[in-house]
Amino acid sequence: MSNNKSQRRTVVLDGSNIVSQTADDEGTDGRILLSAIEFYESLGYTVIPVMASRTIGYMKKNNHPGSQTLGIMARNKEIRTFSDGDDEGIIQIALRRNGWIVTYDTFSHGKKDKEGNKIPPERERYPEWDWDDIDERTRGTEKLSDGRVFSHKHWKVDGTDYHDPLMPKAPKEPLSSEYTEFRRDLQVATRRIDRILVFLGEAEPEELTKVMTRKVMKIRKEITKVRGMIPTAQLPEDTTVDKLLVAECKQLINLINDIDEEANLTLSGRKDELKARIKEYTAKARAHRAQLEAEENTRLKGKREEREAAEEAGMTLTKYRRSQRNKAKAEDRKKAKKAKAKDRKKAKKAKAEDRKKAKRKILEEISADEISSIVISTFKEILGDDFKGDLEVSLDIENFEIKCKPSSRSYKRKRILIGKDGSTIKQVVKQISEKLGLDWIRVNIA
Repeated sequence: MSNNKSQRRTVVLDGSNIVSQTADDEGTDGRILLSAIEFYESLGYTVIPVMASRTIGYMKKNNHPGSQTLGIMARNKEIRTFSDGDDEGIIQIALRRNGWIVTYDTFSHGKKDKEGNKIPPERERYPEWDWDDIDERTRGTEKLSDGRVFSHKHWKVDGTDYHDPLMPKAPKEPLSSEYTEFRRDLQVATRRIDRILVFLGEAEPEELTKVMTRKVMKIRKEITKVRGMIPTAQLPEDTTVDKLLVAECKQLINLINDIDEEANLTLSGRKDELKARIKEYTAKARAHRAQLEAEENTRLKGKREEREAAEEAGMTLTKYRRSQRNKAKAEDRKKAKKAKAKDRKKAKKAKAEDRKKAKRKILEEISADEISSIVISTFKEILGDDFKGDLEVSLDIENFEIKCKPSSRSYKRKRILIGKDGSTIKQVVKQISEKLGLDWIRVNIA
């Protein structure tokens, strides 16, 4: 692990400790942490605030100053939060990133858990850690020659303003980037907006204040998006990486981690492993930049085509967009209507199929003799003495049809069974259906 002060470009803040440094030593104030972030960023450092999630929850619950802004930053991962072990997290992040640690915590005093059980301090729990290194990089404490560690050193809080007068400026970035100043300006703009949000959070919750807060939060969100779009600094070619020494590889990895917080490249390993790690990252970074440029070109092409279409239609861009939205809505309504009709048709078909299954089940449970008896008795009830003769009755379950063949197949006999204008057969169908417990069944005279 490199511990070269002159190469440190990262500051890790113990946010839970910093917000508690109020004038009356009671409560918490998020404005102090925002001031600390702004202070170290103004010196050129990459600042990583770390907080216990319970601290932010406590601040929001009690409506302490700046709590809403800290909550937004935590949701955006601009503040690293830990449900447990935030002190360990601060130390580990600082060691991995070769960063400064800013805290008044000496890591020498134990705590208690929710049940009241004593938790030993970090120095006792992790004796294998290099505490000389940790103490040397900590701003806020000082270790004496006898091993005792004193707090309240280096930095101070005046009201809500944070000061660390002897903190050196961050070393100059060795990698060139045309976006360096642009990134810094966006950083400053973000911190100014955070101050504005704190001010609005303290104001009376009137409707105007709420509207302004929503608009300012929207501006902050857009600036955060722009910051995420900034390409990484000009990374070295593979041929340049091949010539780097171990110390230079580690310096470059530290710089990459500062520029890109999601990189998380480790410093351990042999020279070849460090070089391979750098090359893999640079390849991904170039691919990401190419992707961003392609997406932006696609967006600009779409806007250009939209303007051309508006001109061709003889409309202003606003009117054209409105017409396209209305067209899309009409198309959506048409699709919804079509889908609804399809669903109704499907439901109707399913319902008919269910009825068929129910009818088939009823018919399967009735014997052929019983069917024949019901049919013949029905004809006798309706025709009386005009029936005259037996019928050969058969059932076609699949088509829900009862077929009747009279013993005498004369035209006259068939007309009697059917009746004038089908009056007889209609009555027969109705009564047979009722006797069988069906809504309807076909009766066919052969």
